[in-house]
Amino acid sequence: MAVICLARFAGEKEGATSFSTADRLDDPFVELMIERGVPEEQILYLKDDEASMENIRPSFPSFWPKAPKVKP
Repeated sequence: MAVICLARFAGEKEGATSFSTADRLDDPFVELMIERGVPEEQILYLKDDEASMENIRPSFPSFWPKAPKVKP
């Protein structure tokens, strides 16, 4: 299994988002995936400023070779 977790809760303007960052579940979700046996090298986790299009696109080519191949 491979996991891609992109979590961006910051808006362009301060206060533009209706989500509270106090109760975020993205970190616990990634930790759960590791606890359930997903190797860390098979998890792509980009959070907030890391989860921009300019960072997401270049992350995929190096991530896909680490992901397990699905058998038909």
